[in-house]
Amino acid sequence: TVARSDHVLVHAAAGGVGLAAADLLTQLRANMHATAGSVKKRHIAHLLHVQSTATSRNTAFTDVVASLTKGQCVGTVLNSLTSAGMVGGSLSTMGMRGCMAEISKRDLWSTSRVAMDRHDITYATVALDFLPPDMIAREMAALACAAGRGDARPLPIQAHSLGATPLAMRQMMQAQHVGKVVVQ
Repeated sequence: TVARSDHVLVHAAAGGVGLAAADLLTQLRANMHATAGSVKKRHIAHLLHVQSTATSRNTAFTDVVASLTKGQCVGTVLNSLTSAGMVGGSLSTMGMRGCMAEISKRDLWSTSRVAMDRHDITYATVALDFLPPDMIAREMAALACAAGRGDARPLPIQAHSLGATPLAMRQMMQAQHVGKVVVQ
């Protein structure tokens, strides 16, 4: 649970999940710190009330977060990055009893591997495609209600035709998009 004034680190803040997290964290008035892969994407993150941004291409974010949290540690990390050092770097920014949600699909750390570095935090992999259908239906209904109230804004979409699927995949793999890539 994230509360007002908590420090939260969101990796890949200009992606679909990162933008949705920024929207939610702004509503909660949490202190959001973010990584993004390009200057343009870091600028977009600043427009979303992110307190600090750093590149997601290396672990320099650890120094940026440390200098801007004024001695406070990050309480929550939302990670989707798989490059070497990213999980360890993220763990190093966290305070006692923090929580790290891992949403990437490859190069995952096991809970026992995380415990070797940080036994004091909660590390959980989150994969919506493995949730029970009734839970997904409940969450989708809640999201629809939030959108209807104006509490959840639609994400930017870069749509491609079915014939342009290779282009869409290349765009996504090269992280050239902001928001979601959709094949119609």
